[in-house]
Amino acid sequence: MPSGEIRGQIQGATLEAMTPDDLAELNINIVNKVKVTNLPSLGYLPSDKPEGLAILDDGSLAVLNDNDFGLEEGAEAVQVGIIDFEISSAFDPSDRDDGINIKNWPVYGMFMPDSIASYTANGMDYYVFANEGDDRGDADEPGIGDAIRVKDLGDVISFGRSGLELGEEFDPILEEDENLGRLTISSIDGDLNGDGKLNRLQSYGTRSFSIIDKNGNLVFDSGADFENIIAEDLAPFFNSNNDDNDSFESRSDNKGPEPEGITVGTIDGETYAFIGLERIGGVMIYNITNPTNPEFVQYLNNRNFVDENGQFIDVEIDDGVTNPDTKDLGPEGLIFIPSEDSPNGKPLLVVANEVSGTTTIYELDGVEPELPEVVFCTPDDDNFDSAFPDDKQFVGQEQILFTGGGDDYVDVSLVGRRNRINTGSGNDIVFAGNRNRIILGAGDDILFAGAGR
Repeated sequence: MPSGEIRGQIQGATLEAMTPDDLAELNINIVNKVKVTNLPSLGYLPSDKPEGLAILDDGSLAVLNDNDFGLEEGAEAVQVGIIDFEISSAFDPSDRDDGINIKNWPVYGMFMPDSIASYTANGMDYYVFANEGDDRGDADEPGIGDAIRVKDLGDVISFGRSGLELGEEFDPILEEDENLGRLTISSIDGDLNGDGKLNRLQSYGTRSFSIIDKNGNLVFDSGADFENIIAEDLAPFFNSNNDDNDSFESRSDNKGPEPEGITVGTIDGETYAFIGLERIGGVMIYNITNPTNPEFVQYLNNRNFVDENGQFIDVEIDDGVTNPDTKDLGPEGLIFIPSEDSPNGKPLLVVANEVSGTTTIYELDGVEPELPEVVFCTPDDDNFDSAFPDDKQFVGQEQILFTGGGDDYVDVSLVGRRNRINTGSGNDIVFAGNRNRIILGAGDDILFAGAGR
């Protein structure tokens, strides 16, 4: 179309004031953007004047600073920054894939926080989000519902529509149940050109918590942490629902563990975030003293899935009342009580659980003393049981143990993970547990491998 004709058609109207149909008639395609990072959040200053960009083979981004106005005082050369995108956005999107399968998928999670807390670090204000996500109802019914499974896009009728499709950029195999077919997504987001085909899949929530600065810049997101931690600590109950103990993976297709409530508190000068997971239950604890580099501390879950015989506990008893044997189900609200306001003089975390109707109070002891990375046995017979640590300081959490001489006993089957245990020259007995590496030495050793890998 000649440029004069275009100018005539938009006479008196800015592009911003035109509808998508107006732009389509002019053969103008709207460019969609996705922010992948924010340079000021990474320490860039306006005087840096970033200008050149390049994607490197390993997926990192090279940023070149311009020097049109000369170098800033103290700088010796034009700066090149390399940005690594290390946070994994992997997740398990299917409840019909016969196991835990956490990996990257072509899906955008919409943050949609349910709870927000704030704190100050180094004189700056930060906001902490629990990114639950939520929808307005089903899109395969009349009305204003927006939620639909990927494989059911053709059934969309809300808002007067008559079905949607996946865009050509998606492989049809993604619609199978074991892939993205059962994932609940938004039917009103992702159609970038208005042709009735989704060019972007947007699911509810991000299964994570985030930290932003006062300017709205994302400085941290926990990515795939929650699902990975649950897969290690509570694998048989991964992504279970809060109203059924025998519901392995039933929430993988819809918001996963579902971070719901969040609060922050300071203990011994360190700031912590406490994030409640509505579905599988429990509280994730992170040290967020450094907003750009939080550290996972602990996952607490006061829920009983099975009884002493390994049988699933019924959530409801005969009269419809929640079974008290299950303990806590569905954490909703969290309150941190600092030591100066606490009735026992110690910091407390109060968790209200919606489904079970219970309230649990945790006494928080603050930061544990730093443990040695490498622990050495004596030449004599030693006993290392991670469930009962002693003055040797072996607790079975990402440590290296050398048993040395003697007939030693090592048990990391109940507590502990990611250890490397090297037996010595004696006749040793090792209970390996979950995710521990065992290297047997000389002697007649006995290894009980147990579950895990």
